[in-house]
Amino acid sequence: MDGGSEKVHILTEHRIIGCDAQMHGRPLATRPIRDDDYLPLEPEFLDGSRHDMMEPTFRYFVSAISLPGVGSFGREAQATYLLDRVRMVIEAGQTSEHTLYPLGCELQNLLGTVMEQVAGRWGVYCGATQMLIS
Repeated sequence: MDGGSEKVHILTEHRIIGCDAQMHGRPLATRPIRDDDYLPLEPEFLDGSRHDMMEPTFRYFVSAISLPGVGSFGREAQATYLLDRVRMVIEAGQTSEHTLYPLGCELQNLLGTVMEQVAGRWGVYCGATQMLIS
């Protein structure tokens, strides 16, 4: 696994654990995903079955949530990125409709995109779907 993909995967798994009700009020051990973090590489790049891997300078940022054709790792990272943004806004007490409404729209748009990508297949984007519904 490349370093960037491994880092995003750890951050994503940590957020899934952090959503558990028993974790309420406990600090997270990892930093939030930033706007300029790269989307992680997908499994077909990591297992060597594709040889056209993009260099990190040519990969997209995790904040580019409207991109079509992002794989399951990337969508999970994007969902985690949005969840982190919601968490930070709520923790900062910025819960006005001017702050939360745009975030809600981004969450709904990404969920809609993921649901279109799933197209009836089971388990492919389950991590991203779980994160977006959280």
